[in-house]
Amino acid sequence: MLIGRECASPAIIGATEIDRRRNEYGIRDAAALTYPEQVRIARLLCSPGFLGAATDPDTDSALRSDLVRKAVEAIIPIRDDADTWRATNRVWTAITHLTARRRDARVYGVPMRDTYYNILRFIEETTEAQP
Repeated sequence: MLIGRECASPAIIGATEIDRRRNEYGIRDAAALTYPEQVRIARLLCSPGFLGAATDPDTDSALRSDLVRKAVEAIIPIRDDADTWRATNRVWTAITHLTARRRDARVYGVPMRDTYYNILRFIEETTEAQP
């Protein structure tokens, strides 16, 4: 949820969209207006399918980066005054950290551990070391 909150700031979503929501819903609290994106980012990062594909050490980083970009842009679309790239970068930073933890687990033949984000537990992976 913390990553989601960082990604779903009014500055990233865009002032025009935040103003539209304020007018449409009559809500002034920016946290309430950005909550849907916060939850969607958190759900994305906990999704076994996305998490498995985005952190797969055997997949080229350019392909993984493109997957992350498309997923984040589906949640926070590119708008004239939005900084969607900032959300993409924040999610990508987490993904690269998690990919390194998966790679370490394979190399050392130990269980996957992710003590910082604690989300690798949502995917299954064998702990057999690669030859």
